[in-house]
Amino acid sequence: MSEKIKCSVEGCPRQAELNRRGMCKRCRTAANAAGDRVYAVSRNRNAVQCCLSAAEDILNENCNAADWPGHRNAGGYGVVSYEGKRWLAHRLVYALAARRVDPNFCLEGRMAVVRHKCNNPNCTTLSHLVIGTQKDNMADMKRAGRSPDRKGENHPRAIFTDVSILAILWLYHADAFANIREIARQGYYNRHSVNGIIHGKSWASVSLPFYIANPYLRPSPAWQRRLGHLLPAGA
Repeated sequence: MSEKIKCSVEGCPRQAELNRRGMCKRCRTAANAAGDRVYAVSRNRNAVQCCLSAAEDILNENCNAADWPGHRNAGGYGVVSYEGKRWLAHRLVYALAARRVDPNFCLEGRMAVVRHKCNNPNCTTLSHLVIGTQKDNMADMKRAGRSPDRKGENHPRAIFTDVSILAILWLYHADAFANIREIARQGYYNRHSVNGIIHGKSWASVSLPFYIANPYLRPSPAWQRRLGHLLPAGA
């Protein structure tokens, strides 16, 4: 049986099998939640207080590191629990700074977004944070090139691919299949989806270049009414 000695964290009365940092399991769990930079704290200060201490250091510019020292989520944002709620670290830092100016400031009530001017999700430098809307946030992400391409076949719920769209258009202009129902049956597609492709209701990003590259093929009248103005003159 492993030797049990007193936990090395000041104020902790527990005795347990110690890990490499000389802390009991409970203190170690609190340390992990707080981050490596603030793990050696007294037992009567829990992980939340440790994270708030790190936030205060950031606000007071006592921390050289701009990145949050604690836990991060899958998106790379620092996270911490405060007053019974789970916060993103940069939102907490901004809210604490705003409360110094206005004690009644409530970031959650405004449903606002705290944006990063530096495009670093884990950054908690106060001068890099600015309040805005979700629309502003999406525009920042797009300018930074972090916006995922989810159009066409890259959409996670897409059934068709660019190749299958081209195949449907070629079949529409071929003599082998007489109508849309037979084209859908050939590819095991929903006939309403095939109808939308042929008549320009969907996948125009593929059908438009198709007709530009093949000017001798005439799109359906419905397609021409919807998207015919995008074709070059004489096509």
